[in-house]
Amino acid sequence: MEKIDNRERWSRKLLLKVIKRQERDPVPGIDGGPRGLQELHGKEGYMYNFFPSFQLRSSKCFLSDKLTMLFPRDYPFHPPDVRFKSRLYHPNIYADGHICASILHLEWTPALSQPQLILLSIQSILDSPILEAPANQEAANLYMKYRKQYSRKVRAICAATHSTTEDQLSSENDGMNPSCSAIRQFFMRCLGCCKF
Repeated sequence: MEKIDNRERWSRKLLLKVIKRQERDPVPGIDGGPRGLQELHGKEGYMYNFFPSFQLRSSKCFLSDKLTMLFPRDYPFHPPDVRFKSRLYHPNIYADGHICASILHLEWTPALSQPQLILLSIQSILDSPILEAPANQEAANLYMKYRKQYSRKVRAICAATHSTTEDQLSSENDGMNPSCSAIRQFFMRCLGCCKF
């Protein structure tokens, strides 16, 4: 039993170190900031909330959303559970917001444990969907066959999500670093239909 406790302590210490690094050196091109670490009691682990703004280049819109990472107690030996909090129409995003990415499942290694690497991988998947085994088959088919219709649908869902969740997301800003809040407000204004 003591061995498990020591491993959990080591995992928590490592996670705090990794999160401090993330706060100090944010991912270039992915704006927004962390909300902080929440310890969840029981077997779940530790919850870390990000408010990233991803640019969906293929659909010409911004996605600004709360992204949660639930780190297991034996992190980094098992991957975090990563998901978006609001609806996103994308071939590699499940209806519940979970991300279909092999690095978060089968290909996970402790070397991938940095949140920066996870966020960069998500940005890559959002830009270039992996269509071999999609989480959303309808979105994958539309993306492959009718790219303009796919882009219109993504923009419409981004706009609808923005209008229904802006108040919810802004109420979650309490306790955030003021600069993160300002970045978040800027991207909330841009969300949905930004064309480049």
